[in-house]
Amino acid sequence: MSDKLEIKKVDISHYGPVHDLELDIGEGLNAFYGKNESGKTLIVEALTKMLTEDSSDFDGIGRVPQQPNGLLTVEKDGREFDVSQESLGEIFGDVTAGDIRNAFVVRDFDLRLPERENDFGNGDYFKDVTDRVLGSKTQKIESLRSEISDVGFLTNKTSEAGLENRKSSGKLADRKEKAESLRNEIEEFTDQVEEEDLYGKYSKIDSLEKKINSKHREINELENARKQKKHGKGLQLLKNLRQAEEKIQEIKKERHGFEELDELRKKAEAFQEKEVKVQGSKTGALVSGLVSLSAFTAAAFNPVLLVIGAAVVSLFVAAFFAEKYRRSSKQVRKQEKEKEKIIENAEAREIETSSIPGVVKAVDSYEEELDRKEKKADKRKSQTLGELKGLFNADLESIEDWQKELDSFSNSFESVDRQFEEGDLEKAEKNVEELETKKESLEEDIEEYDEVIANFDTAISDAIAERFVENEVVDLATVQDLDKALRQLDEFISTLEDGVQASVDAISVLEEMEEEEEDEFNKVFDEGSYAVEMFREATDSNYTDIKYDKASRKIKVVRKDDRELEPEALSQGTYDLLYMAVRLKLAKEILGGPGFLILDNAFVHSDRERVEKEIEFLEKLEDEGWQIIYFTFRDDVRKILEERTEVEDLEGLQFQ
Repeated sequence: MSDKLEIKKVDISHYGPVHDLELDIGEGLNAFYGKNESGKTLIVEALTKMLTEDSSDFDGIGRVPQQPNGLLTVEKDGREFDVSQESLGEIFGDVTAGDIRNAFVVRDFDLRLPERENDFGNGDYFKDVTDRVLGSKTQKIESLRSEISDVGFLTNKTSEAGLENRKSSGKLADRKEKAESLRNEIEEFTDQVEEEDLYGKYSKIDSLEKKINSKHREINELENARKQKKHGKGLQLLKNLRQAEEKIQEIKKERHGFEELDELRKKAEAFQEKEVKVQGSKTGALVSGLVSLSAFTAAAFNPVLLVIGAAVVSLFVAAFFAEKYRRSSKQVRKQEKEKEKIIENAEAREIETSSIPGVVKAVDSYEEELDRKEKKADKRKSQTLGELKGLFNADLESIEDWQKELDSFSNSFESVDRQFEEGDLEKAEKNVEELETKKESLEEDIEEYDEVIANFDTAISDAIAERFVENEVVDLATVQDLDKALRQLDEFISTLEDGVQASVDAISVLEEMEEEEEDEFNKVFDEGSYAVEMFREATDSNYTDIKYDKASRKIKVVRKDDRELEPEALSQGTYDLLYMAVRLKLAKEILGGPGFLILDNAFVHSDRERVEKEIEFLEKLEDEGWQIIYFTFRDDVRKILEERTEVEDLEGLQFQ
């Protein structure tokens, strides 16, 4: 920026013990004098806080915790701004709070020895401001180098770096060394494997393993086929059981219908008895009639008392039987209709007969057939249940229980398209035993090598970091896996080596860029620069130059004997002067035109002669249009200042 920047008005109404303070600030050099504890530092702190909006990150600015109340007016290119109302960017443009704090406000605190380890010349601020002023990219390059070093797992961020071995990253250098050693061991082992034809043995074991697996699948299929056959037989037996039970139920129904036939048979048998009695009465009547006729005939020819008596008795007997016959005949005639009805009922039940005895015989035959069927059905049911119990080794009785048993059994096998033949399963199991015996014999021959392979497997897992290989770490189980293990070890090693090399190459390029960029730093301290001129003249040419050292990344000074020194080797006064010169130079570079400087005991360690030279440089800045606000507690400095400008006394500050 080229606009002139000045502080116009300072009014601090309240900041800690400071009250109602107004400072008359004009152009050029503004000097203020106050002894220690007179409030100078509080005023500088208040100004810094008001200018930067937030100075919580700056050391030494915090004796009073709150923000100051008051008015600070800044003029820029003829326009006034109230810093409490406007943002830092609106007033100062690209000037940052860090710029104000480090370049435009300079305090004794910033230059004291105890803070040298964190002085801004060796810190981030100096690099940041020179980057912005000179348009360089050193900090970005530095950041990129750090990122590349982290990504490439390097020991440091230089092109001389190697693979790191930090625990947090997994001890990569150790892993790489293990991987290389392991690769050599595996290569030697593979040579031994080839010499002893272990590949052939492993191949035979693999072939036997496949055959055994195939036979196990066949056995499993046969087991399923056996169970499937058993299940099919069980279903058939269950069907037979249902049929037998249905037959028994049918016979029971027939038994119920047989009651009517039995009643019909009883009626026919009763009718037969009556018919026999009628025939007996008829025969008795005929016989007694013949006897009576013979007796009366005899009595007619021989009328004696005995014969006559016998004739009378036989007559009574004949009369009795005759009467009985008459009654029986009458009963038979009455039952003739009943006989016809019995025969009709028999015919209705498909008994073809025209006689009562035929009805009885037919019913007897039907009953015998029913008994035979019932015995046959019971026997079939009993035999079927026995077969089911024997087949499934279950003592169940009901059809429902057997249905559940078969349903459960159907879940114990898979349906297969294969018929089960007795002997197939035994044959397959015997075949498996023979194959496993051969396999065990070969495995005994290679058992010691398996132990070596197992050790290799563990070593590979310990050596390879999985994130550096494309696939999961190989599972080393047999010699056939050795080639895969070697390829993965090579992949791991080359990935690390390629990563390191690529990172080193990238850092090498950045180092070249950084070297070019670092050359730009020294433009700040070229021969005619304000900083070099001020430092050289203020030290009576004891120090002739200021430069930026690439190796140490620090500011160095050149003594008149051409010896280069670091700032820490300087006396306190010379140290203060160096960084004052650097800060003033940066302030000029940042603004690109006149601005303001606030100095608080900035030359506290300089003697009177050196202070005079330093103030001469401030007068040069004043001639260039700079505004300088100078606070001091030294009486000798006050006298030097009074020769050049009016010095305002701060003894009248109001405190609580």
